[in-house]
Amino acid sequence: TILFGDRVAGVGTKLIVEAMNFHKINRGVFMSSIGICDDWPPVEWHWAGGAMACLFKTISKREFRDLTKAEETVKSAKEVDYLIIKPLGLGEDVVPTNEWKLQKKKYEDTVDINLAKLDCARFMVQEAINPTIHNNAVVIGGQIKGKK
Repeated sequence: TILFGDRVAGVGTKLIVEAMNFHKINRGVFMSSIGICDDWPPVEWHWAGGAMACLFKTISKREFRDLTKAEETVKSAKEVDYLIIKPLGLGEDVVPTNEWKLQKKKYEDTVDINLAKLDCARFMVQEAINPTIHNNAVVIGGQIKGKK
């Protein structure tokens, strides 16, 4: 039974992957969080990453473990061609621009810490329909002003 306060990413993702396998759906685009699995430490170029790391090590340990379990479930699914996205920002007031940037290499590449929810959704749908990234996890953020 799921009660208030239970974390459902790990269990829910397991059920989704099982349903995908049962129905022979082989492409999945999943949302996770910065700082999970191979993205530790989160947002290494910005002070917000330190704050997020502090949360994950203290009051958000359950959430960190739950999201880690979800990512591990996806990565271990043999029949699923997956993409895990780790969005930055998703601010309420961020205006969609139909642009985004992916962090290509940790410690060497940065993205803007604000990303419109609609731009994140557009990227996810685009990757679900016409995949260009396979069996990988990426940090996605906004386009840094003045850079393309």
